[in-house]
Amino acid sequence: MGQDNKASLITATAVFNEVVAQNSNFHMAYSITMSGNANSPGTTVKQNDVYKTPNGYKMLMGNDQEILYTPGRMLVINTDQKLIHYSEDTATTTNSISSNLFSGFLGLINSAKSIDLEKVNNTDVYTLNFEGSFPYQFVKLIFNQAGVPVSVYSRFNQNIAGQIFYDMSLNYTVWENTFIAPVGFPGIENYIIKDVSDYKLVQGKEAYKLFQTLR
Repeated sequence: MGQDNKASLITATAVFNEVVAQNSNFHMAYSITMSGNANSPGTTVKQNDVYKTPNGYKMLMGNDQEILYTPGRMLVINTDQKLIHYSEDTATTTNSISSNLFSGFLGLINSAKSIDLEKVNNTDVYTLNFEGSFPYQFVKLIFNQAGVPVSVYSRFNQNIAGQIFYDMSLNYTVWENTFIAPVGFPGIENYIIKDVSDYKLVQGKEAYKLFQTLR
């Protein structure tokens, strides 16, 4: 495996951590397409948006889930099941936001048996190849010349017993620092308000069931 390609890819994927750490607004939009194999044929597509300010996140995951976060407070909304979970725990909310959205690439890079780099139409195409029982057969990460992610394509290891997926692709459509946050961002108070020692749903959200994990 070319160590130069590995080092270059580690540098390229650092952009994901940089957008978390930077003290500015940020908006990322991407679609996730999951395709089943012969065991479970079919394709699903989910659109995702991540809005960030120095002190908050708003994540829209398809049409069925929304996560609102400010330091020490997180609201998870499931619109399909009409459930809302509000929690106050600085450590867990901060760690889950960072790890779930923007981490994990280093683990993939270190697990690859080889990493190839191609220049295709003004993009850098990295191909990570895996072996044995690793969940993926290969993963392709594509960045444009400005270092912005274009797409990630993953082929699942079909030799794993019970595998139902064939491939997964992420296509980034928005990557910008020009997002203007509305007043009250990320909007926790659009769903719940303080009621003495705990919280209650705001008017108009009575169809939801509220669960609370308070400090």
